[in-house]
Amino acid sequence: MQEMIKYGCLVLFILTIIACDKTEVKTRDLTVDKILHISHMRDYTEGFVHPKLKNIPLDFYEMHLLGGDLDLFTTGDLGTIKKWDDLFNLSVPTTLWTLGNHDTSNRNLVEEFTERPSFYTYSDHDICFLVLDTELDLSNIIGEQLELVNAVADTISNSKHLIVLTHKLLWLQGNEELSPYLETVPNGEPGDCGYCTNPNNFYQDVYPRLIEVQDRGIQVWCIAGDIGMKVSEFSYRLPEGVEFMASGLNITQDGNKIIELERKIGDEMWSWKYSYLEDL
Repeated sequence: MQEMIKYGCLVLFILTIIACDKTEVKTRDLTVDKILHISHMRDYTEGFVHPKLKNIPLDFYEMHLLGGDLDLFTTGDLGTIKKWDDLFNLSVPTTLWTLGNHDTSNRNLVEEFTERPSFYTYSDHDICFLVLDTELDLSNIIGEQLELVNAVADTISNSKHLIVLTHKLLWLQGNEELSPYLETVPNGEPGDCGYCTNPNNFYQDVYPRLIEVQDRGIQVWCIAGDIGMKVSEFSYRLPEGVEFMASGLNITQDGNKIIELERKIGDEMWSWKYSYLEDL
């Protein structure tokens, strides 16, 4: 009997070793810089941060680009936004948050936790980021926001990329190539409302300035976040060379995608790709 017990313990030990060997340990690739874009993370319960999000190795990324709609009511109360701050550390310069319609019930809380206005610029890793607020003025980029766009277009010189971050896919409206996707891609239907993909002045006042930047050899990417309910990815390149892309989650389902920006250490230019949330 004693021999049988010893044999059983030995078998159990071997099986344990085999199980440990099969456990995948994720390690950070130190030869590559990576930036994460993730959006529309909300569940249908206020203040609930889905476990899928808590499993993301956030420290593998140099920056976190949040495309909006973090929660059902992100700023509905202090406790809700505090949960998202615990996850993403909203006040650090490398967390950039472009606001969605589910984020703006209390803008004072946004500024308190981010320590920034709702539209601004930030430069890092040879990229100039232009963060816009498409919840203002029914997605028209006017006033101080347009002044900011013009200032960037006038002065940008050393960056290799200009990345324009928005929540809404405002660039689908008013373009013959992109407008056919208005019904099938964004969460917000075309129209004039708080959650809609609204008619706006992007192609009148913003896009011409972006083309000027593109023509100076600075790659322009426009990244939005108001998708996920119909599709989890969308990308399109216009003839002028400006690239448009979006990512967003339907967190209760599988098959969600995020955008990863990548650059090998020592390289100047970045590339981007879609990756499955479950594979991070």
